[in-house]
Amino acid sequence: MLVVDDEPSVRLLLRVNLPLSGFEVVEAPDAETALERAEREAFDLILLDVMMPGMNGLELAQRLKTFAGTSDAPVVFVSARADRADISRGLEVGAADYITKPFDPIRIAERLRAVLDGARREGDR
Repeated sequence: MLVVDDEPSVRLLLRVNLPLSGFEVVEAPDAETALERAEREAFDLILLDVMMPGMNGLELAQRLKTFAGTSDAPVVFVSARADRADISRGLEVGAADYITKPFDPIRIAERLRAVLDGARREGDR
């Protein structure tokens, strides 16, 4: 999974907790680093912050759909922006889920597993 968030504390929280649930985490502190990583490797899931300096998560999600290794990966936004319009925008750009900060690090793994399970079922059709 690729985790893109400009907040080191959020990346740390995810890097420590998600592997306990079986996820392998690759981090990127910004959109440019995420794009570089997407050029070199494939990811089965992408977790994106919406508000980042430079390119925001919404733009990044659209760009990542153009890479072979990330084009089919479900995107989950994790953001402090929690109003309906923000969530709608995330879903409009193709997000599989939208999780608001602060989040429970244990329950986020359950939601991510559900997203992956849903993507696998879609792929089987």
